[in-house]
Amino acid sequence: MRTLGRHVSLFLRKFDSAKDRERVLHSFAQWKALQQGLPPPRRCSKTLLLIRLDDIGDYLLFRNQLRMYKNSSRWTDHKVTLLGNDSWKELFTLLDEDAVDETMWVNKNRYLEHAEYREGI
Repeated sequence: MRTLGRHVSLFLRKFDSAKDRERVLHSFAQWKALQQGLPPPRRCSKTLLLIRLDDIGDYLLFRNQLRMYKNSSRWTDHKVTLLGNDSWKELFTLLDEDAVDETMWVNKNRYLEHAEYREGI
């Protein structure tokens, strides 16, 4: 009787694994189709995009270096844009808003969970 239970258990695990594999492949196919439908990237001259989607602790470590980009001789004539995690948006606005020319904010949870949100960004 134990052997029968074991075989049933193995069968159910294989079945679940196959469903997961199919779900992942379907997600990948959707992502690939979406990528192929995007317009080709356009080059923006004299712009620097800083992408920092990490959490607040990493932002606190990074913020000391943020002004170096704008003050660097390499980037002085560039427009500096920060793409950041909206979890530290208020702190950034309070302390470092003048360190960049433009900001864009991303909610990481929504980005990971909702395809429409990702597409909008």
